[in-house]
Amino acid sequence: MLKSCKTVYGGEQVIPELPPHSVVENALWVPESKGGWAAGLFYPSGRVVAEALHYIGIPGPHTPLGSGHLTTDRHGVAHAPSGFRYIYIQNVSRHFGHFLIGALARLWTLPFGQRKKLRLLIKEFSDIREMFLIPHIKTIWDILGLTEENFVCFPDGAIFDRIEVPGAAFEENSHVHEVYSDVMQRLGACLWREPVVKHPERIVYLTKEHLSSGIWHIRHESSITGTLARHGVEIVSPEKLTLPEQVKLWMEGGTFIATASSALHASAFIGNTRLVVINNIADMWSNQVLIDKVSGNDAVYLHDEEGTSSQEGSDGFHGDLVVHRPEEFALDILGWARQPRLCSPL
Repeated sequence: MLKSCKTVYGGEQVIPELPPHSVVENALWVPESKGGWAAGLFYPSGRVVAEALHYIGIPGPHTPLGSGHLTTDRHGVAHAPSGFRYIYIQNVSRHFGHFLIGALARLWTLPFGQRKKLRLLIKEFSDIREMFLIPHIKTIWDILGLTEENFVCFPDGAIFDRIEVPGAAFEENSHVHEVYSDVMQRLGACLWREPVVKHPERIVYLTKEHLSSGIWHIRHESSITGTLARHGVEIVSPEKLTLPEQVKLWMEGGTFIATASSALHASAFIGNTRLVVINNIADMWSNQVLIDKVSGNDAVYLHDEEGTSSQEGSDGFHGDLVVHRPEEFALDILGWARQPRLCSPL
């Protein structure tokens, strides 16, 4: 039987104050091609600009992924071209979920208009054109009026006379600032501008049946979706929808069921959504919990230790959850989805 997850792995704090925001003069940018793990943005003293680091909340709070001090000197490093407004946004992940809680979490200081002289420093893509070939990323950049010329990488490093470093409004498995929800819901309103017909009573299951790869999935998931479909549940493959179509789906409302995954992160574009989240272990990693808390979602996180088992992954996934009695499992999910109030007691 499905039971509520009782513990959260990572932090789950929602912070009303804005994240820190630094303006650094004469900062040195060391890319991964030069600094490896110790890449980053550094003050003239050699100390790292703290807000430029990527932090996670595990195994302990605010664990930095990077060096705290300079590991290379400035000799021979060129200055970034002058006359531009530089803003550091760090990593633009190709992965849908990490893009939503990564790059977008640093956009809360993005100015309105003023694109001609705006330059965003990123570290991930050596070829900016490649980034614009990824549909969900291009869609967001288009909405924000950002073109290829607004992004810079400096693969050989650079010294910036002045660069702005907004702290991340979402720190993975640690905490989230309320402004993150403001940014996401404003984007959501731009992603789908047309009126929608509301379906508050419907139930939607977001399936991974047709997804080619991922962290984990339910093996032979079709045996579950088949039962759910026979009981009137709408089965949707999120990866077959464009990002605006996904936002439209969320706007239409209802109760959404899915395994804990990036597909549920998109609920941040709308907020105030009902979610039934199926987890593969008793502990719920906190990223989705953070999204639900800051977005005002009514969510429950479920696991079934007795009726499932974990096995080595198949079909492009790192791990499989094997459900021993899929029809009972599906009906159990449905029972949870039909409850008037879902909120998990985490």
